[in-house]
Order: sequence, then structure tokens, then C-alpha cells
Amino acid sequence: MSGVAMRSGPRSLALALLLPSTLVGQGLKTVAKVPAAFPTAAPTPTHASLASKSTKPAAISALVDIPLHSPQQLEFGAVWNGQSSRRTFALTTTAAGNVAVQVPPGPFRIVEFRLMSGPPAPINGAAARIVGSSRQVELRLTYSAAQPAPPLWNVGAGKDIELDAVFEPKFDLFSMTAGPKSEHMKVAGLGPTHPWSLSIPLQGTFNGLHVETIFTVDDKEVQVVSPAKHLDVQVRVVGVDTAVSGMVRGGTVPAGVTVGSVPLSVKGAQTVTAKLPVSLSWGALKPDGVNRDVELVFDAGGHSSKARFSVVPVPGSVDAGGQRADCGIGWLGWNVVLSPDGRLNYSLSGNNQDLVNVRDILTTLSVAGRVVAWGYMHLDFDPGGKTTTSSNHWNSANLPVNFNSRFGPADYVPAVRGGVAFSCKLVNFDFKPPF
Repeated sequence: MSGVAMRSGPRSLALALLLPSTLVGQGLKTVAKVPAAFPTAAPTPTHASLASKSTKPAAISALVDIPLHSPQQLEFGAVWNGQSSRRTFALTTTAAGNVAVQVPPGPFRIVEFRLMSGPPAPINGAAARIVGSSRQVELRLTYSAAQPAPPLWNVGAGKDIELDAVFEPKFDLFSMTAGPKSEHMKVAGLGPTHPWSLSIPLQGTFNGLHVETIFTVDDKEVQVVSPAKHLDVQVRVVGVDTAVSGMVRGGTVPAGVTVGSVPLSVKGAQTVTAKLPVSLSWGALKPDGVNRDVELVFDAGGHSSKARFSVVPVPGSVDAGGQRADCGIGWLGWNVVLSPDGRLNYSLSGNNQDLVNVRDILTTLSVAGRVVAWGYMHLDFDPGGKTTTSSNHWNSANLPVNFNSRFGPADYVPAVRGGVAFSCKLVNFDFKPPF
């Protein structure tokens, strides 16, 4: 049993929780086809040269202090005066202790703290959502401008944290005019060996004052996992002067996408949201990871306002692999299955034809040029004169000492688009990791 406590000035609040240790996602939705069963290879026991290592090399140890986190920056898009844009930052703690968050005064602030449990879910990028999810909120703490978030929370090790930040600029002729706005959110905490700190860029654009009714769509990009048939997109109308009634419908839409319609009425200085139904037809819609623009129209009072969002159709999994003969051994086979929620299954099998030397192989997996996973493979020689074959099979949900993964939901679309690459080389055990 572990707990989380807020600290703000002299007061503290302790809350007991029981949470699994999994990387979190936004309270987003994911409907994903379960990948086909991965062909497991018969694993070999960890070689003595690896099992005898009581500690990892210093470069690897430093990696365990830094928590898994996403995204690398928060993009809030453009808002008008009176509007706000909300984004989520998530991390999994690596040790018990205080997690401190600092956002400078201005248009950005923390509005919610959550502790999550349940299966891993994707984390939003700039303005992304994935349809369908089963994440559960174990604790939710909300904050207003009048009662801001505390400077830190006390959290146990291996806990999934979500922090919601909002971009809500208020027009001021001297201190808050229209234009791009940026800041950095500082996040710091304790790791198993050393403290860690992160600096997360916050970026948004303030459009300034608006004299007409504002029509926008909250979900700028929706990643849809085949074979999902339906999704709801949230639209928003901001009234400025007088009451307005109208209908939201689809405008120009791509093949395989059908948009329904919903009525909306809004008063002056009021904001109204609604869920707009969208149907998907696979066949006309290919799961290729390509953005498809969808136009929405709000007809009211003889005038029409337009907004757009993107549908990104993707398959339920990506499978890549092959056989290599350039790794310093006879051959090395590799296979990886990537999932939209950021999980991967990584499998290696190799044949060492050197009857004198044992072989340690370092393999790296890259997506769109970024290393997302690496693993060790140890190949013994056979004193009887025969070649030997060894195999390893890893799942990113259960990381052993000789495997590390940084593959996340944001890497999935580039993988769908064909950005998966593999490399291998002979190494000694004490090496500098690829990230």
C-alpha cells in the first residue's frame, strides 16, 4: 500500500492508494483490435556473464532514474479570448517521494492531478485523441485560478500520474496581447539512485479578441484503430453578443467517413459543447496512418462557420522483421509487433558459428530515426563443434535487465507509415546505451 499527499504551505493531505506500475495515458479513448498471438521463441536462461552483474553500468543506471513520460512538449493550438485549450502530461514515478511541478504565472496553469490504473492508454500529442479506452481514475484533484495547484505531491514508486494543463489567455492591452505564447513546465522528483528533472515546453497561440460567434472542434486529430466503426467528436460554440441557434453538420469529408448532425444553441458570453457522431467505413478508409481532413459546418442565423479536424486510420498492430548476416555472427533473426497503446513484443534468434568465442549482440529498434528499444542477445559457442542457436522474446510490459524500451503511443503512427528500422553489432557488456 502506498500513498499520495499534497503539500501547500503548512498543510498536507495524505491519501492511501493502491495502483499498478504502468505508464499512463490521457483519459483518452482507444478501440484497438487485439494483435494476433506473437510467435514466441523458446527463451534461453540468462547467461552467467549477465546474471552475475549485480549492478548495471553507470550509463544504464542513470536511465532508470528518469521516469517514462509523454509527451515531450504540450501544444495547445490557437484560442480566442474567452476560450481555453487543455492538454495532458503523464509520467510513471521511478521512486517514492515528492513530485514537484512549477508553471510560471501567465496563460498556462495546472488544473487537474490524477492517479491512474488499468491497462496502458495512449497519451495525447499536440492535439491527438485515440478512440476507445479502459483507464481508471483512482484519485482526481482539480484546481482553479482562485485555488491553484500545490507545488508538489508525495507519490509512491511506480505510480501513474496525469497532469492536465490549460492554456487560457485573457486579453489585456498591456500584458496579454495576441500572438504566440510559450513557457516551460518544470517537473522534478526522486529516482532510485539520483533526483531527476524535466523541462516540458508549453506552446500556444492567442488569437486575441473575437467579435463573432466562435465555432471550433476540440479534437484536432483523432487516431482511429481498425476496426472501430464509430467515434464522437466534441465541437464547441462560444457566444459573444447575442443568442444564436443553429445546426452542426459535416461539410467536405473524405471517403469512408460519414458525419451526423446536432443542434446547438448558445447565449451571449456562453460556451456550449456537443458530441458530433462520426461513422467509419473500412474498405474506403485504409488503415495507412495518413491524415484525412474532415470539415464541419455550423449553420446559424443565415451564416455558416467552419472548423476542421483530422482522422488518422491505423491498423491494430504493426509487424516488422527479417534476418541479418552483418552482426558479427552467422545470422540474426528479428521480429517486432508494435501496438497503438505503446506496447511492443520484440523477438531475436541467432546462430553463432564461432566455436571459440562467445558473442554478445546489441540490437536497436528505431522508428522514424529515433531509437525506441534496445536488447542484448548472448550466444555461446558449442565445444562439440556444432553451431548453436539462442533466442530471446521480450514484452515491453515486463522489462528484464537485458532489454529497454522507450516506444510510446506517439511513435505508432510513424511506425505505421513504414519508419521501423533495426541494427545490430558485437559489444562488450559494459557499453554506452543508445539513449
